[in-house]
Amino acid sequence: MKKLFLLALPFILFSCSSDSDSSSSSGGLVYISGKLDGTSFNYKFNNNESDEYFYSFLTGFDGEGFDRWYYYGGTMYTASLSPAISIAWDNMVFTDDESVETATFYDAFADTPTNYLTQAQLDANLRGVDVQYEDNGTFYNTSYGSQAGSTFTVSSVTEDTDPDGLLQAVTVKGTFSCKVYNSEDPTDFKTITDGKFKLILQEYN
Repeated sequence: MKKLFLLALPFILFSCSSDSDSSSSSGGLVYISGKLDGTSFNYKFNNNESDEYFYSFLTGFDGEGFDRWYYYGGTMYTASLSPAISIAWDNMVFTDDESVETATFYDAFADTPTNYLTQAQLDANLRGVDVQYEDNGTFYNTSYGSQAGSTFTVSSVTEDTDPDGLLQAVTVKGTFSCKVYNSEDPTDFKTITDGKFKLILQEYN
């Protein structure tokens, strides 16, 4: 089972990106917002010097031999790197050839999963979603406990590329609610409600 690790520096967003809902309560080029145990949060990144929060791609794969199951997501975090919140789509492309990952990246999001994955489903390399929250070195994830009553929706997926046209990307927007459980103690959990997200996901290579 993979863990989602934070990157130390924010990425530079596409120069061609725009945001039609930039005036909304969640507004930003990318964002994750909602309520954590009833307290509102709004991580948003606009790619300028005044940003309070930052964004990094989550892109990689789990593998067995030459077989690879690719995942795509994004992490929002503070300047101190914690707390942070991530959303990832797991096992989106399966291949033993990196060129196939590129060839099928857009197709993988033609039917974007909205199901939360359990640990057993992750281990079985099924397609789906996980949400992770990290605070002072403690990791909480949706896969460690029940998601009865939780929701996840995708309202739009837009295809794009990076500014150099070398890497494929998609912008995914939607809503969510869930419980995230302590990876070391599943009796310790946090509840996220009224969640909204807009993330840019990028292919691996």
